[in-house]
Amino acid sequence: MSNTPPIEVARLIKDKVYEAADQAHYLTNSRTQNSQFIASLVDEAEVGGVLKGFMAPGEVRTYIKDAVLNRYSKDKAAEAVPDDFEALLARKFGKTYVEMERLDGGWLRLHRCLDKPGYVVTSVGTYLKWETALRKALLYIPGKPFSQGPNSVEVLLLLYAQGRRVTDPDRRLLEDALSWCCASAHIL
Repeated sequence: MSNTPPIEVARLIKDKVYEAADQAHYLTNSRTQNSQFIASLVDEAEVGGVLKGFMAPGEVRTYIKDAVLNRYSKDKAAEAVPDDFEALLARKFGKTYVEMERLDGGWLRLHRCLDKPGYVVTSVGTYLKWETALRKALLYIPGKPFSQGPNSVEVLLLLYAQGRRVTDPDRRLLEDALSWCCASAHIL
């Protein structure tokens, strides 16, 4: 028995799971609710039933969670990321920037300020795991030529809230914490 379904079947499963995840508000639900949602997909003939023909029954839940719903979360985050980073940076910092480098599939970027010496490293992540986005940005900076000179380097985290409401006190607390390392956040 194969561990993965054929491409056409995987595509149909993905479409069904994405549609169900949208209807169930998967990204805003609790872990308990999402566990129940995944269990319902495993039991559904058109999802779990089909997958059981290509993998062991114990692997179906893992496939749905790790292969399909993980991708769903990343796709939704990518949809929330603005196309024009330079316009966002201009609004945030009041200066003109140009993108210099793009890494990690565009989730990490370096921008140079055209108005004065300076750089901004942008890192995309989720609001709940903002520290991962910060870590990626901070680990990128050391050893780069722009960090060795008198130029300022700032970090801007673009954090996808996954449809959750971020309160003003939570936003202020995060901004205060990030200011200790010359970083700031923009909630998507």
